[in-house]
Order: sequence, then C-alpha cells, then structure tokens
Amino acid sequence: MNRILAEFDQITKIPRPSHQEGQIAAYLYEWAKKHDLYVEKDQNNNVYMKLPATKGFENKSSIALQAHTDMVCQKAADVDHNFAQDPIEYFIDGDTVSTRGKTTLGADNGLGVALILAIFSDDNCSHPALEGIFTTGEEDDFYGAAGFDGSKLKSQYLINLDNGDENSIICASAGGITIDATRKFNEIKLTDDNYATIKLSLSGFLGGHSGNDINKGRGNTNLLMMRFLATLTDLDFYLSSIDGGTFKVAIPRETTAVLKIKKSELAILQDRLMNFKEQLQVEFASIAAKISLVSQASSAQKVMSTEDFLALKNYVLTVPIGVEEMSDVFLNLVDASCNLAKVSTQAGQLTVVSDIRANTDSKRAFISNKIQILATAFGFTTEAYAPYYSWSYKADSPLRDLVESIYNKNNDQSARALGVHAGLECGYFDHKKTGMDIVSIGPDSWDYHSPHEAFSLSSLEHFYENLKEVLQTASF
Repeated sequence: MNRILAEFDQITKIPRPSHQEGQIAAYLYEWAKKHDLYVEKDQNNNVYMKLPATKGFENKSSIALQAHTDMVCQKAADVDHNFAQDPIEYFIDGDTVSTRGKTTLGADNGLGVALILAIFSDDNCSHPALEGIFTTGEEDDFYGAAGFDGSKLKSQYLINLDNGDENSIICASAGGITIDATRKFNEIKLTDDNYATIKLSLSGFLGGHSGNDINKGRGNTNLLMMRFLATLTDLDFYLSSIDGGTFKVAIPRETTAVLKIKKSELAILQDRLMNFKEQLQVEFASIAAKISLVSQASSAQKVMSTEDFLALKNYVLTVPIGVEEMSDVFLNLVDASCNLAKVSTQAGQLTVVSDIRANTDSKRAFISNKIQILATAFGFTTEAYAPYYSWSYKADSPLRDLVESIYNKNNDQSARALGVHAGLECGYFDHKKTGMDIVSIGPDSWDYHSPHEAFSLSSLEHFYENLKEVLQTASF
C-alpha cells in the first residue's frame, strides 16, 4: 500500500491537464531510467516501458498494463488553484483519499499510473514479461492512444487500469463520431411594426452524459423546442435564432429561440405555450415541477425565410436522437445512440451537431451514413470528425476468465462483466493489434471529473493484491 501511495503522491505534484503532459512524461521516462528499464517517449508524450519476466515466468505470454496520464481539471468556485503549475493537495480521512471538495484529485487515472509503477518496482511480485503503456489526451480526444505505435506491442493481453469499480470487469465499450450539419441562410430584415419579437426559453431538464444517461428518459431540449415550434406552423411567424446545447457529449438542458410573430396572434402563442408545457409535464412527470417554458419580449430585426426554417425543423425532427438499439449481450446496456447535442444560428448559418456512439464500428458507420443522407435531403452540408474506435465484446477471453475467477475467490461480491456506452482507450489497442484480449479493471473510486473525486484505500490495497495474483497465475 505504501508503495502505491508513494507513487501516487509524486504524481499529484506534477501538473498534467490534457495536452500538457510533458512534465509527467518526463517524470515517467526518468523513473524508468532510474529503475534500469527499457523506456521510450514519443512525440505525443506517450511513455512505453518494458519489464523482463521474473525467474520461472520467462516462457509465459507477456502482459501489457495501460493507464492514461492526463486528468480533468475542475475546482470549487471559491478555490484558488492553477492546474498548470500547482500540485494537487489531498487528504486521507480514514479509508477515503480526496481533496475535501477543493479540486479534482486525479485518481482518474493517476491511480492507474501509480499501480503500474508499483508493480514494476515490486520485488515481491512474480510475473511474465510486462509492458507499461502511459497514454495522453484520454480526457479530450484520445490523441495519445490514437498516435501510439502499436507495432511496439508484443503482448496479446492488455489490462487497462481506468475502471473505478473493484467488482466489475469492463470488456466492451462504445466508439463514436461527431457530425456537424450546416446550412447557409439569407438573413432577412423584418421591421414591420405588425410583428412582435418574442424570446422563448425552455429549461429545467436534467441533461447528463450522452453515454451514461442517454437511456434515462431525461429529454433533449433542442428536440423539444423544435417540437413546440412545429405547433406554430399555421401562424404568421419567422424564426430569428435558436440556441441550445453546450458540449457534444452533454444532453442539452436548456434551449432558447427568438421569433417574430404577428401581434394579432400573440394570444394564440401564449395558449399553445401553456398547453405544450402541460404536455411536457405529463411526458416528464418526475421533473414536472422544474420544467419552465416561458416567453418574454426581445429584440431582433433579422429573420430566416420560411423555407430555411422548415428545412431546420424537418431535419431536427427526423434526425436520429436518443437510443437507437440496445445490446444483445449486456442487460440494459445501450448499444447505439445519437445525441442531438447542439442547435444554433450564427452569422447566417444553421448548425446542428449530432454525437454518435455505438458498440460496433459498423453500427457507428450506419448511423453516420443515415444522418448524412437526411442532412443532404434537407439542404445541409455535413462534416464528420473526432472518430474513436469501439471495443466489441469477445465471447472467448482467457484474460477475462482469469480475472473473474480471482475476483470471485477473493472479493466479497461476485465479479460483474460489463460493457459501457462510453469511449475507452481499449478500443484503440483492440484495433492496433489483431486478436488482443483486453479487460479494464481498477479499485473503487468515484465522482470523477468533479472536486468530490475520491478513492478507497482498502479497495486499492485489495485490488493491488488481486492484480498481482492475476500476473502470478496467468499461464497463457
């Protein structure tokens, strides 16, 4: 335990936001040199090191251990902390290690890094030849894993240490891609005094992570706002602007729209606004009291044509959104989904952002193609970017079977083999080397990406002993 904490303590002293991993890469490189290990550092600040097999394990298959070095940098509103230069201050309270709510801790994935270093320096651990892979940019765009030279890998077995649940064995994850659909429109100046300018605001929804929460029925305000605007098509109005969504992997919680409508029809607008709000309160009963759909006077002179509005409306109402398909392997796991992440109008351009996830690359490609067909039909141009690989479940996995047997023998709870509807670096390694057998495991840690991030000392100690037993008993 002291060995792991000592390594983690050193890591917390090194700033390591995504795309700023130079210092941690240099530290790992020198650490390996100090321990007389083979080591390389590439242009993406990935670090690769090798540890020879212990006596009697020379003929067993090698195993790769992998973790990412970057961390998400979040702090409480009243905390003064510069993540580019300040060390992380952490506290040990009984069994819990945390920053006491001040900043992110960096256990994601500093614990994985510390575990690998502990194994590589533990003279009491017997093991086959080991490879250590420390990647960068996992919290942003996977550029480290994407750029890692897979030809270096000798192992057919890889253990990813980026899992925060000691009793789970992750063995599948989603791949994804983002598509921007854009359409130019002419901004028409409308100064007719017979029209009033109204701003509509829809809020009160829960939002959430587009992977973890897409199947929880939380609603998407971009879609819901467009549903409301569709109820007004018999009225005399023009859309000036619409804006909803903040980030491609976040389900939109708030959307606003500004329109110009005939003053003589304002009463009808208010009636329909009230009726639609009541409809939403029935559809989303668990948050009914929080739902807000209000109007207020606004100012805008330029609007889009009815033709442009109809193209936007019809595209948003028909583009894939939410759960597309459920898994046939894991109970209640989403297999494919699409998040209508952003809708915006700016400088004469409509933009609709869709973020696709799928647990097979073929389904990802299918949904992507469907979106591009729809976008073209409604006069939009598409750009696809930021693809990342899926990691598909393999029925035959000796490594998973070994980990599961050790967990079931040593843990209080039975091991759970899981898939996740989120991206993991495992997908890249699965594609870099044909036939790799991969699992993602780790000790209990929680509240990642927030100042409440923490981990359990007892779980860390227990997990480390299990990991050593996996390495000592692997006979592939």
